[in-house]
Amino acid sequence: MSKFNSLVAKSVLVLSLFAAAGAQASNLCGGVYNGTVERLRVQEQANGETVVRLYTYPGTNAEYAGYTSSEQFVKVLLAAKKSQTEITGYTDEQCRIKWIDLK
Repeated sequence: MSKFNSLVAKSVLVLSLFAAAGAQASNLCGGVYNGTVERLRVQEQANGETVVRLYTYPGTNAEYAGYTSSEQFVKVLLAAKKSQTEITGYTDEQCRIKWIDLK
């Protein structure tokens, strides 16, 4: 029984770490964000949709701001990254980028 209890405790710990990482990674979603574009990740979703994920400076998972599949938004994000122009934007509760302002 102690092996089972140990396995349960380890599983709870791992799930807690995943939940904490998920909460940390989505802390800019559902609101306004600002900063410079530090990292852009191109990713194919399980449904086949290709999206670009935005991370503001310094570019860690904690600065995940949201994602888009809009060609126009991707062009703006690439231009902002290249010029290191500060941006302000808004993402909905699902982390989809809804608007971007360049400063």
